[in-house]
Amino acid sequence: MLPEVDDAFCCLGTTRRAAGSDAAFRRVDLDYVVAFARLAQRAGALRFLLVSSLGASPSSPFLYPRTKGECEAAISALGFTTVVIVRPSFLVGARAQARPTEAVALRVGQLIRPFLIGALRKYAPADATAVARTLVRAAATAPAGVMVIESDSIR
Repeated sequence: MLPEVDDAFCCLGTTRRAAGSDAAFRRVDLDYVVAFARLAQRAGALRFLLVSSLGASPSSPFLYPRTKGECEAAISALGFTTVVIVRPSFLVGARAQARPTEAVALRVGQLIRPFLIGALRKYAPADATAVARTLVRAAATAPAGVMVIESDSIR
């Protein structure tokens, strides 16, 4: 049970490796997120703000973006007055666990960031603090309906 709320923020997510299987990954990134959204709705939340992922699509052939896209669709269908979905690229910030492959991708992303202009800008790593600021700002300003904020619009 949650206390009465107006806004619910969800940044829950894992990796397939950390979860241990495809099913366990989906349980966290889809089932738990939707369950939290339903709890928030019962607690009176009007706005639901979700951190998803660049490339999220329920029709993706790949597990991670497909699961994120299915989650976005499920949340959008729940009937909140406002749903804000933020789709960052790789997140830059402190990690509780080491992720060596992701660390290499982040280093490469930081090196090529100056060259990511125009349509490629969305692939630049996103600072976790900037994602949080974007969510808080959107909670106060987003209109009714579903709003998607792509990675290149995170400031």
